[in-house]
Amino acid sequence: MIGITERVALALAAVSLMVFVGAGPVAGQEPGQEPAPSQQQLQVQGSLTAVDTDAMTITVGIADGQTVQFRYTDETEVSGAQDSIAGLATTANAMVIVTFTEEGETRTATRIEVQPAQ
Repeated sequence: MIGITERVALALAAVSLMVFVGAGPVAGQEPGQEPAPSQQQLQVQGSLTAVDTDAMTITVGIADGQTVQFRYTDETEVSGAQDSIAGLATTANAMVIVTFTEEGETRTATRIEVQPAQ
């Protein structure tokens, strides 16, 4: 029969083993590398002030005359404006809602919604 001391020792050993095994890297992750946080989707609404198809950026004017620049990719969804980036170039000063991710100083648009004229 196992005494209380032996049970506590076995329980501590089991917990230590779980912590040790669980502390290893996630599959595909280098040891010592922190897992990347999931990128949160953010939104901004404003007036489309510029489209640069060469640099693949758009600029949106927001409150107090400030502007925010976004990078877009081939995967960026566009609604309204002929549902394309090329269509955005013809909608200067249109109200847009830009859904984006932010990594460091880079804001990448995942969706651009052109609002109907009022």
